[in-house]
Amino acid sequence: MAVDPHLAQFLNEQRSRVRAPHRAVFEDVVADLGAWFRKRRRGAAAAGAADLRGLVAAWYLRHEGLVTIHDARHFMAAVRVFARWHTAGWSPGRARRLRAFVAGATRDTLRAARAGALLDRESIAPRRGTGPDGFWQVTLRGAAHVVLRDVRSGACVGPVGLPPGVVRTLPVGAVLNLRLGRDAGAWSILEHGACYPALVAAELRAEPAGVGSDE
Repeated sequence: MAVDPHLAQFLNEQRSRVRAPHRAVFEDVVADLGAWFRKRRRGAAAAGAADLRGLVAAWYLRHEGLVTIHDARHFMAAVRVFARWHTAGWSPGRARRLRAFVAGATRDTLRAARAGALLDRESIAPRRGTGPDGFWQVTLRGAAHVVLRDVRSGACVGPVGLPPGVVRTLPVGAVLNLRLGRDAGAWSILEHGACYPALVAAELRAEPAGVGSDE
């Protein structure tokens, strides 16, 4: 399958600049961007913020549960390199806006991946109990708690206790896959799944009802 000329030029330039161990990451970015634009029947030269947001969101969702911090860091760095290269001929203001958007999106994605890894290491054992489950978006953070909003219904709950290290790492807007419980008026986590960056909230909101529960 022919590679988009814009992406082929980017990849060729990067192959001559980066060390061999890192070339595969750029090849992955180009492959994902190529698939993104083929599906939309557009050329990659027209890539904008929505396309790069979609690229990062699709990559994160596809690797959910499998992505390592190391892999995420290298992929996000390659996406930022593409954004800088892609906007080299743009007006300064326009280029600055897209680069800032990509920097923020990739930074929050890495923070979500780190928060998910920290939450896994806390070994919060599944507990008996009934309560709402699904995808919950972080709207406020305290020292050791968060306030959450159901991404589908918009209902807010909280405060929900979380380890301080997880709270510090979580970006506002991150989405957690949780089953929550309430005892004596206090919210707690009965079971947890993955942590997602804010940029995938729309995709998670569109998931069929029932998806998001680990039961």
